[in-house]
Amino acid sequence: MDTKLESGNAPRFAVDEMMGKLARWMRLMGLDVEHRRPFPDNELMEIARREGRVLITRDRKLARNKPPPEVWLIEEDLAFHQLVEVVRHARIDPMEKAFTRCGVCNTPLVDISKEEAAGRVPPFVYATQTDYRLCQRCERIYWPGSHRERMEKLFGEVAKTAIEKQ
Repeated sequence: MDTKLESGNAPRFAVDEMMGKLARWMRLMGLDVEHRRPFPDNELMEIARREGRVLITRDRKLARNKPPPEVWLIEEDLAFHQLVEVVRHARIDPMEKAFTRCGVCNTPLVDISKEEAAGRVPPFVYATQTDYRLCQRCERIYWPGSHRERMEKLFGEVAKTAIEKQ
């Protein structure tokens, strides 16, 4: 049994519409995840095939669909355990690319200066933070606040659990 998760290139994913929490957490881990609501099965399959994405679903009927794409059937109900399944199956380190994508729209984030964040973040955040990232698509700004510490802890727990289940 391996005692650590690998780094490197993770696959790209298309996540079934019923798994929105999982898609958001995967994006926050820096994974490229196509997900939307609504996301009809035929459109989900077509995007996965066309773009070479791994399809993630809890729908057994959809998982049996042939020809490919590669499909990962997730058995777990809770987002934490779903995330463990993905990390274990993809053999990835959840922190390697964490916080590099927008959790809402999947766009890679770009660093911006504190001055560029002025007037676009709450005053307390501006007074206490120096590092900012911008989603150029939806204009959201991210910074490493206390919520990030909680997410890092969660990603550590995901990695530990994934290793234990190998």
